[in-house]
Amino acid sequence: MKTAMALLLSSALLAVAPLAAHAEVLGNEESVQILGDDPITVTAALDPQAAQAQLIVSSFKYVPRNQGLEVSFVVASGEVIPTRQVTLQRPLLEDIHITRKDGDVRHIPVVPLDICVGATRMQVDFRLYRRENFKPTMTLGAAQTAELIRRGNILDTSRSFIQTPDCQPAAARS
Repeated sequence: MKTAMALLLSSALLAVAPLAAHAEVLGNEESVQILGDDPITVTAALDPQAAQAQLIVSSFKYVPRNQGLEVSFVVASGEVIPTRQVTLQRPLLEDIHITRKDGDVRHIPVVPLDICVGATRMQVDFRLYRRENFKPTMTLGAAQTAELIRRGNILDTSRSFIQTPDCQPAAARS
């Protein structure tokens, strides 16, 4: 069912391709750059059926600030063996609590990140999950894939790694 839905969505999007003069075709997996002082490129799944955006991190911790809490977290660019790691710190937007059967409470922080997908720059609120050796590192869900399409991109789920991140600096955009 998921494959049929993806193919239907992909076919519908390809049918409107001529309408977008500067359209970029994006695959079901793409290299996405997390922007900031120390940008890092990770593998992302573009999944129109995922409920939310998520980012796999090797660790995170809450950091008190004058105006509330921030989250410091480590992102790795490698899939199985990290080739590069960066530590990022972003404001905490939400702290989701999940209570397990044994009564243990799991915290899932939500933070904003500026990302670059192909030539499209966007801000996304990510749920951070601590996992090891999980592929892909990032998932862009239904809201994010819809926004990419709204901005003139085309999603072709039969392909992968079509684009490389190529966003202009914020000051250079018009």
